[in-house]
Amino acid sequence: MLIARKFKHFLHESREYLKKMGVSPPEGQNLLLMNLIHHDGMTPTEIGERMHIRSAAVAELLNKLEKNELIKREQDRKDRRRTRVLITELGREKVRQMRPNKEILLNLFSGLEQEEIDQLEHLIDKLRASLDERMKSDKDFSHKNK
Repeated sequence: MLIARKFKHFLHESREYLKKMGVSPPEGQNLLLMNLIHHDGMTPTEIGERMHIRSAAVAELLNKLEKNELIKREQDRKDRRRTRVLITELGREKVRQMRPNKEILLNLFSGLEQEEIDQLEHLIDKLRASLDERMKSDKDFSHKNK
């Protein structure tokens, strides 16, 4: 598939560009912190659903972030069976430090017209929706066959 090769090449080149600019692409920990900035107090299950990762991966991320004091876990006051994940002030500071990198990331798209950016966003949304449906049907299929 030509599109898959072109996309892989673009990802490689964009990573090289970001490295050259002194920016590391956001990995799971940074993405989780950015999610908590907007949705502080999510449960681990909600985090997994939002980030499309398994509970084991969520647990690993949370352990690392908690060890570095970037998040804390608290028991839900209304439902003691639930745990809420809260970003700490240190975690907020880390996200603030990442913000200048956003400008550099936006430069990756500077060669596109606004209409092309809108089309790209639309196509990415369609791909994500298709992937979500695929993941949902795979889950349904795996549950039925147990």
